[in-house]
Amino acid sequence: MSTKQPQSGFVSIVVGLIITIILSLITVGFSRLMSREYTQASKNQFSSQAFYAAESGVNDVAYSLAAKLEINAAGDCGEDETILGDSEQEINVSIPCLNTSLVTENLQYDEIGPDQTNAQVFPLRGVGGVIPARVRITWKQFTDSPENVNYPIDQNGEFVKQSNWTADTGALKVYILPFRNGMSREAIANAAAYAYLVPVNDNVGVLSEVPYTSINGNAGFGTVHDGSCNDVVLEGCAVEFDLAGMPPDQTGVYMAISSMYRSNTVKVNIYDGSRNRIDFEGVQAVVDSTGKTAESVRRIQVRLPLTPRSTYSASGILALPNDTDRGYGVCKEITARPDLVSGCGL
Repeated sequence: MSTKQPQSGFVSIVVGLIITIILSLITVGFSRLMSREYTQASKNQFSSQAFYAAESGVNDVAYSLAAKLEINAAGDCGEDETILGDSEQEINVSIPCLNTSLVTENLQYDEIGPDQTNAQVFPLRGVGGVIPARVRITWKQFTDSPENVNYPIDQNGEFVKQSNWTADTGALKVYILPFRNGMSREAIANAAAYAYLVPVNDNVGVLSEVPYTSINGNAGFGTVHDGSCNDVVLEGCAVEFDLAGMPPDQTGVYMAISSMYRSNTVKVNIYDGSRNRIDFEGVQAVVDSTGKTAESVRRIQVRLPLTPRSTYSASGILALPNDTDRGYGVCKEITARPDLVSGCGL
């Protein structure tokens, strides 16, 4: 009996050590897990603070543009601007770089929804006020989910059924509105042109071309044209408009784009007669803003419209059909005061 007691005590010690080691490992594991969670939470907090700092830089630029204040030119970052500080926690959030360019290679619209009551309206204006000779529109589907929006067929009854499209992308309705100072309503209606662009797959990727003269006038107004779709060659669906044949002495050209059936991401480029790219000026601003914290840096790039308002009701544009049976549109805006009544057609 005396020989078994030491063995029993030794086994108890070993078991106790094993349990202690296991509990220690569990404690260390939980400690490391908690430390990782805390570190990740801190990183997320710093990242969010850096993002909000970058976003506040964009908001500052938007305010400056709206108030016509001076803004930084592209490439001029300047000094770090501390916008939040806490000496106890040693938190320092800043905007180390904020660039703004009023000249852009193209116009980009992330989402133009399928809503006929609104259209993106913008001037086709190059650097120095140059009016382009050609305009290229490239678009892709913004969402994979079809949107149930019904549209009437075009006035010529030739609109292609959606089930017959060969590309699973939304269609576009595009207006081209050349103008000059002092034009009458009738002259504006005669100069206006618009077309429906239907997506069609193209394995080769040959760019579709549409002359302005083919979508202007009673015969072409509202006709349907294929947009070649090839993600590799054309980076989506694309159509290029040749603006030759517009009325002479134009002081500007506006374009209006609305989506049909599905939301689209749209990019617009302009070119001269030799297809040399022309940069846009004063239409969109590209704001490049970087936010920085002690542990994180976030950079965002945003497009801001420079025209007073980039989204307009399409009803005013729809009221300009060149149709002698319906006249030249309906007056959509009337202003009146005791000594004056004015408005189109009055």
